[in-house]
Formats: sequence, C-alpha cells, structure tokens
Amino acid sequence: MFVFFILVNLIGVKGAALIELVATILALIGLSIYYVAGLPHVQSANIFNEHSFIGGATGFMAAIPFAIWLFLAIEGGAMAAEEVENPRRDIPKGFISGIITLGIATVFTLLVTAGLGGGTGAPADYPLPQALASVYGDTHYLPKLLAVIGLFGLIASLHGIIIGYSRQTYALARAGYFPRFLSRLSNRGIPHWGLIVPGTIGVICAGSATFADALIIISVFGAVLMYCLSLLSLFVLRRKEPNMDRPFKVMYPIVPGIALALGFFSLFCVIKYSILTTNLPIFGVEISLLSAIVIIFTLSILYYFLVGSKNLRPLSDEFETKDESASA
Repeated sequence: MFVFFILVNLIGVKGAALIELVATILALIGLSIYYVAGLPHVQSANIFNEHSFIGGATGFMAAIPFAIWLFLAIEGGAMAAEEVENPRRDIPKGFISGIITLGIATVFTLLVTAGLGGGTGAPADYPLPQALASVYGDTHYLPKLLAVIGLFGLIASLHGIIIGYSRQTYALARAGYFPRFLSRLSNRGIPHWGLIVPGTIGVICAGSATFADALIIISVFGAVLMYCLSLLSLFVLRRKEPNMDRPFKVMYPIVPGIALALGFFSLFCVIKYSILTTNLPIFGVEISLLSAIVIIFTLSILYYFLVGSKNLRPLSDEFETKDESASA
C-alpha cells in the first residue's frame, strides 16, 4: 500500500488530493457509524473505575505520546501552501477546520471506546471494532463494517503523510539543506525524488514489525521537538522582525506561550516515559532508542555544518520562488 500511494503521488497532486479527500470522508463516515452505534450503550462505570488513572500522574504522562498520535502530522497541511489558489485564505481554513474535526472526533472516540469497556486495561489491536463487538457480538455486521471502513482512516493518514513528506523534502532540498537532486521536478511538476527516497526508507521501516513501537515514539518525538523549535522561532522572529507581514493573528504572546509550555511538557513526557524505556533492534542487536536518536541527530548536524550550510539559498530567493509559485 505504501508503494502504491507513492506511485499515485508520482502521477499528479490533483489525483492524490482527490484520493485523500475520499479516504478522509469515508473514514469520518466510519467514525460516525461508530458513535451512533456505540453512544446508546456507553456506561459511566466503564469510564470511572479502578482503571481510570492507572499509575496516577505517571500513567497519565506515559500516555501523552500516544495521545499526541491522534493529532500527529496535521502540520503537513502547510506543505500544500504552494499548490493552493490562495494560501493566506485556504491554509488557515484547512488547519482550523481540520483541528476542530480532530478535536470532536477525539472526544467522541475516547468517550465511546472507554464507555463500552475499552478502558478496562485489556490490550486491543483494533479497539474500535472490538469495543462494538463487546456490545453487539463478534458475528454482528457492525464491528465487521467498522473494521473495513476503518482501513480508510489508515489510508488517509498514510497518504496524507506521503504528500507532506514529499513537499517537505522538496522544500528543504530547494533551500539547500538536503542534496539538490531531491528538489528536482518531473514533467508533471512532481518532486519525484522527494517522494521516492524518503518513501524507500519508510517502506523498509514499515516492513519490520519489530520497529513498530519505536517508530511511533520516534515520530512523536520528532514532531514535538519540531513544534517546540517552531514556537521558539516565532518568538525570535517577533523580536527580530517586528514589521514582517503577518496576515494570520495568533493572540501573541498568550496562545503561543501556552502552546510552547504544552510542547515542553509533552517533550518531557515523551523522553522520560517512552524514549528512555524503549530499545530498538538493529541488525539483531538491541540499542537504546535514546542512542539511536542521538546518532540520527549527530549525523544530521554534521551533514548540515559540513555540506548543507555551504549550499543554503538566500531567504529572499525562497520568498521570490513562493511568490512565483503562487502567481502561477
């Protein structure tokens, strides 16, 4: 499936965007079915019991990395800035509507799943169909239907990340941070190498079930670290470039300050309760996940100082390129 959607993206962004839209709508339909079928059977005793706060504050903080997964990669929407008609209007609308949709879906998903007995501490590989099966039975059509439709949620997530990573790779390569060949465009205007090279790494990693838990933690760590660095950059830019055009208002500094505090708290939870307690199997040898992350970042920093920093494009060129893309 990973390879298939990489090929779809190589054909063109319009087809890829259409598939993403259809998969997302079907996934939301599946969630709606789940809520309608499950809400009448929610029992408060399943939510508020001895399993509600396993481990107290420690258990709460240990769950943070998996809670973040519910919203992970929504920032990838920014990667479409050069491919929409009016980025200043369309990107904020997309972000706000997406966050509201995710927020509503998160509340109902957790409420129904826990209310049907999913919060009793029993492990579940596919918790939503299993939660419905606990009420309707394993042979009922609703759990089976939800399991099938639920696959579209995975497709939407995977496909959205493919679109995001390809544009991120392209943008970084064009700016000089990555090798230049990753910014080359095909005849269809697709960053083909930006799709293929990271995609190959992703396919290899996805092919190893033993990497699953570690990959989730690495993904969350990378995302939260990026959020914190982005917010710190916001404060730096406000000080260094007070007159920069800022069409989107963020109630500075209150909202960014709250976001940064939550970001640091989440980063602490990810490091203390996930990274420091997880090992990563590499070529039959288990190393600590912290060691793997340190190696990755060390190699990245070395590449930047030895190669990338010597090839950076002036920031003015970046803005000119974006303006030309927007005009086109």
